[in-house]
Amino acid sequence: VQALVSGAAYGTPQRSATGYDARRMNMLLAVLEKRLGMKMFQKDVFLNFAGGFRVADPGLDLAVVAAVVSSFFDRPIAPGVCCAAEVGLSGEVRPAPRSEQRIGEAARLGFRRIVVSDYLAPHVRRAKGIEVVPIQRIDQLPKALEEIYVWMEDNFQISGLFTEENKLFTKDALDIRENLMKALNILFNGVGGA
Repeated sequence: VQALVSGAAYGTPQRSATGYDARRMNMLLAVLEKRLGMKMFQKDVFLNFAGGFRVADPGLDLAVVAAVVSSFFDRPIAPGVCCAAEVGLSGEVRPAPRSEQRIGEAARLGFRRIVVSDYLAPHVRRAKGIEVVPIQRIDQLPKALEEIYVWMEDNFQISGLFTEENKLFTKDALDIRENLMKALNILFNGVGGA
């Protein structure tokens, strides 16, 4: 899955999906705006499934969201990471159909990490050689992808601000929207704000 997110050159942002349902992409963009606070109404978004494939699998929702988040922040997703889950309107991450087979196939193809829904039954067999990262909501996705989250820590210098004394950021950083807004405030106004 490839995504390109850029500033809208004209008044109305463009939305283009090749090999994917454009209405579903628009729904996922609305969820990102509402649940993560990403200003998608100001962005052109282009989505492409390489190889000319046409897919209608809701289990690819999380992969589409990950690609859009990656392009929005201009940070690549690490090699060897994949996603398999459906995303609901409230931002919840639901299991993809045949999740167990997807995990096994990802391991067989050499992926080292797969991000899936936390709602998978605990008895689902885990494949060897792959880390299964469960999440419940899309606001947990940047942390599950690690590299985007680490980049935010490095560039906003927020690592030392996760201490109990100042309680500036939430401890586990799951509310990415709140933490990002605080980080931007610090970046532009200094610690404590203006």
